[in-house]
Amino acid sequence: MKHPNRHTVSRLEELPNVGKATAGDFHTIGIDHPQDLIEERKAKLAQSLS
Repeated sequence: MKHPNRHTVSRLEELPNVGKATAGDFHTIGIDHPQDLIEERKAKLAQSLS
């Protein structure tokens, strides 16, 4: 999906450049739904991934 609607996407893998591995990384840090990414602060996300 090239330009997914952020209000209707229900799986992380439906987002551009997010495959199974990246979705697994997100699940590890508590991001289970695309809406979680919108709510997550950039600094906290970056800190969790490093």
